[in-house]
Amino acid sequence: MNLLKIFCLLLILITTPEIFSEEEPIEILLSSNNSIYLSTLQSIQSTSKKKLNLNFTTSMNESELKDFFSSLEKKRVPLIITLGQQASLLAKENLTTVPILYSLINSPRAVGFNYKSNTCGIHIDVPIQDFFRALKDIKPEAKNIAAFYSNSTGELLVNEADYSDSLHGIIFQKIKIDTKNDFSEKLYPLKNKIDAFYIVPDAIYTQENFETLSKFAKENKIILMTQIPFIVNVGTTFSITPYYARVGTFIGELVNEVLSGKSECKNGYANAVKEFSLSLNKSYSEESGITLPANILKRAENSRLLIEGIHFYERGNLDVSNLVMQKILKEDPTNFTAFYYKNFINQRINGDKILEFFSRAKEYRNTKNYKKERDQYTQILNLQADNQNAKLGFKESLVLESESEREEGERLEANSQIFAAIQKYLNSVKTLDSSTKSKTNLTRLRQKELRNIPVYIQKGKGFYEARKYGESEEMFQNILLVEPENKNAKEYLRLSKEKKLAMLKYENCIREADRKCYLLWEK
Repeated sequence: MNLLKIFCLLLILITTPEIFSEEEPIEILLSSNNSIYLSTLQSIQSTSKKKLNLNFTTSMNESELKDFFSSLEKKRVPLIITLGQQASLLAKENLTTVPILYSLINSPRAVGFNYKSNTCGIHIDVPIQDFFRALKDIKPEAKNIAAFYSNSTGELLVNEADYSDSLHGIIFQKIKIDTKNDFSEKLYPLKNKIDAFYIVPDAIYTQENFETLSKFAKENKIILMTQIPFIVNVGTTFSITPYYARVGTFIGELVNEVLSGKSECKNGYANAVKEFSLSLNKSYSEESGITLPANILKRAENSRLLIEGIHFYERGNLDVSNLVMQKILKEDPTNFTAFYYKNFINQRINGDKILEFFSRAKEYRNTKNYKKERDQYTQILNLQADNQNAKLGFKESLVLESESEREEGERLEANSQIFAAIQKYLNSVKTLDSSTKSKTNLTRLRQKELRNIPVYIQKGKGFYEARKYGESEEMFQNILLVEPENKNAKEYLRLSKEKKLAMLKYENCIREADRKCYLLWEK
């Protein structure tokens, strides 16, 4: 094993606290060892919780690569993850049965992944509309954009603009570059004719061509934008790229789904990344005479801060990372990446507590103590507001308690305990207002008992006149269960309560030999 591979394995093992099982590791093939791949790799590890076996195309010759792929086919591994174009294309060319989960490549369709039956992936291309919106934020009057391409990957990316440029008030010009000399010959005539230039991932951008373009754009106040990582620092106005750590979590989640049988990796289907980072080159913008507005500066600062927060998470500093995510969400509540990591961190911090609450909730359900069961779900949701299992458990508990109350009401009704049955039906509806069966039972039983109200009233009055105020209070309460708006019952209930209270005070007064007892009773 070479030193690079050893280093990367140690990096993952050191920063991941979980202990791996003895299951077969997931094979992963990387095109290189740059920081993007390593950040993505670490997020795959933390999300999938699977042991990864790292392989680098740069450390194997042609014969070793052939043996590597042949071995995978023979072992019939469940899947291989490929990061980068070289690794993904090599796997596509050499594997026929092993599923290939590819990522970190541009325009997978352009290189044939949509036609390959044993592939799926994570699509990292940034929609052209995101560049148009950012451009308009920087320079609202911008209208003309140009882009060069020389191969199928670049062409597919620039073709996207044909369908959306007019929606943003933009005229997009795509220009085919056939030879090395074409680049300068087709670039210089664009002077004073374009407001922005879009650099797509394409082999035409050699170091020489890029430096020529960067200098040309700066001298002519042209906004230079790209989705290629790193070159924003070399000499462009801004870049929009995926959060690569978030790409890794998408891959890890897809790995879990494929291995559990919830998803299939086939037909080249690519899941789209929808969350992107904006980076600015302020000095290049100033030298180009381009003023960056406050909203763009703030957005870039949030992107930078979010990446720092992810780095804190990767280094195991969960508390600081959580504070960073909270700050971002306070200013931008729709930031899905920050929201994802905040929940992910909460799961890591409060995972044991949440498992304990779920365990208690299960015990309370088994004993039909539904209120205490819901208390446990509330505790979980206080820690993790979007925990779907807790939300579902809470709703299920309401249904079960409501049904339990209804069933008890039906049992009581069958035993001619009418008032107790009505109370149970009322409890059932109070617990779950959508309980139609309980509502139907309640209405039916009340209608049935209305004819007995005069008898109940007379009985209640008899208790009242005999100074049996506890019995009269109970009777009039029962009457109101049948007919809640009965005026006689309401009045006699009020009087019964007053007399009952006065009687209790009077009896206490007599026990204490208070001479004012007669005044109390008169009241």
